[in-house]
Amino acid sequence: MVQVSDPYESNFLLGQQALAGGNAVAAYQHWKICLQHLPSHLDAYRGLANAFRSIGHLTEAASLLNDALQQHPDHPLLIADQANLLLDQGQADTAIAKFIQLAEKAQNTGDAQQALAHLSNTLMGLEYSASATPGYKKAIAQQWGALASSWMTQLKQTADIPNWIAKTDPDAPLRVGFLSGDLCDHPVGFLLLPLLQNRTPEKWSAYVYSQGSRVDQTHQQLKATVPANQWHAIDQLNDTATIAHILSDQLDILIDLSGHTGRSRVRLMAHRLAGRQLSWLGFSGTTGLATMDGIILDTISSEGCADQFVETIFPLDPSRFCFRPPFAPPLTPPPFTSNGFITFGSFNNTAKYNPALIETWAAILKRVPNSKLILKWRTYADTGFKNETLSAFESFGLKPERIELRGFSTHRQMLDEYNDVDIALDPFPFNGGYTSLEALWMGLPLITLASSTPISRQSASFLNCLGKTDWVAQTTEKYVAIAQELAENPLALAPIRAYQRYQMMDSVLYDAARFATNFEFVLEITKNTPR
Repeated sequence: MVQVSDPYESNFLLGQQALAGGNAVAAYQHWKICLQHLPSHLDAYRGLANAFRSIGHLTEAASLLNDALQQHPDHPLLIADQANLLLDQGQADTAIAKFIQLAEKAQNTGDAQQALAHLSNTLMGLEYSASATPGYKKAIAQQWGALASSWMTQLKQTADIPNWIAKTDPDAPLRVGFLSGDLCDHPVGFLLLPLLQNRTPEKWSAYVYSQGSRVDQTHQQLKATVPANQWHAIDQLNDTATIAHILSDQLDILIDLSGHTGRSRVRLMAHRLAGRQLSWLGFSGTTGLATMDGIILDTISSEGCADQFVETIFPLDPSRFCFRPPFAPPLTPPPFTSNGFITFGSFNNTAKYNPALIETWAAILKRVPNSKLILKWRTYADTGFKNETLSAFESFGLKPERIELRGFSTHRQMLDEYNDVDIALDPFPFNGGYTSLEALWMGLPLITLASSTPISRQSASFLNCLGKTDWVAQTTEKYVAIAQELAENPLALAPIRAYQRYQMMDSVLYDAARFATNFEFVLEITKNTPR
């Protein structure tokens, strides 16, 4: 066991607390002190690298991980961190290959829990991949599901884990649990809040199991929606204790909100923790779990996708999301009216980038003379990645001066920056989710490409709710044509900017009471559907 000095211990804990609270700069400062006191310690290297990554400084993060690998050769966690850096840079397929290799090594050494983590990372990476087929994604998910089932069987052999027992009064309000690591200022937290605030207590009670440690305004608002004894912080509980905790609430329905994203505890649902087990919000692919009874999607996003899931699809129509933004910056006229040229924009995660997307966006700018493109994500704090992005566009014949790359800002500042954009461009095959809703809320037309998976159809679902299906393309050629048509009719952008927010407020995308009623209907259907 490595012996560490007091300055190391205190600063390492302070770094963890700072990053959990969303303060990456403070975390960086503490972990830098850690390395001064113990230059070879793995956790400090990883913590500092992830602090850099969280503010978009990819080069510094990569350098730290390379240094750490010099001292800890072939360490799986360091390689996984490298793979996540590759995802940030839009290199999904390379990252996936690393995750699969790590999963195979973990399985060969009998480390089932690490194998599950690496396969979850694989499944998240596959959502970003432009080349992975739905069939391949499902096969990997089923591999994960089989491994989770086997792991749970082994856990039961070493721990006293009881079976689920239904509540004694079947006519009492449904007991519905929500399991998530993102109950904070995060899209999942934002999207869950209006449901919990508008539920009908006489019909169902909410029980919340929070895996995250971040406490912010949204966390506090969510916590205020349920009785104190029905909110459970589980991030410090081991698997056995967490299972016992959930089973003690005798849930009718347990809904996982994380799937294969970070901080997920979905593996625990390999044991039946409730009468019905569902997936919703955080992950739109199949979990691969045989014990997961269903997934909540909407008809537009799930069209033609049933065979991609081991779960039954329960449609929540017309949208599986309800959007209530935490703040609403004032709208301004489209920038075209003052600068005389069209500005396209996308504020999506750069992990969603791929060569076909870059080529399509470049084609739009070549079709629209003097137009510009603003791309914004935290990774554009990194000079090396900015240059790589500009070179990618240049390879398709687009001059770098037509691209503006913007890095990290506060959430409120980011929304304000939509006032610098005339037309929003949705990435593909991984569409925007909450990002698309924010662009629409700020009055921008949104051009999307709908494909064959739920993640590639979610923006089409939003546009369907607004009656804007003419902004939905089925091919890249049509995607470019829609962009060109909008750009060539700039006078139409001002009324869209002025009225679109009100259209959203009149739709189910914003109507939380109507959404809650629709959700409660899905709960009743789920409860009455045989397993």
